[in-house]
Amino acid sequence: MVSHMNWLDTQTKEILQMVAEPKLAPPKAAEFTLVLVRKGSDYARLVRAIRRINECDEPKAVKLAARRTPVRVNSGLSEGEAL
Repeated sequence: MVSHMNWLDTQTKEILQMVAEPKLAPPKAAEFTLVLVRKGSDYARLVRAIRRINECDEPKAVKLAARRTPVRVNSGLSEGEAL
């Protein structure tokens, strides 16, 4: 059996014969962080919102709501989740 690439140099043959490894896309194109910049006057509403966003219990939400602003509410979100 005669190879059709006999005329190519060794390095070029290696490049052409390499099997391309599939490139894996990152799990998220970009990560976003939701930051609370200013608190409203309805504290109970703020705690409920934090609980829903973080899917956490009330004590954890109260602890976040009590921090001084700006405060990071949730990280590692997709753009849609952050919006």
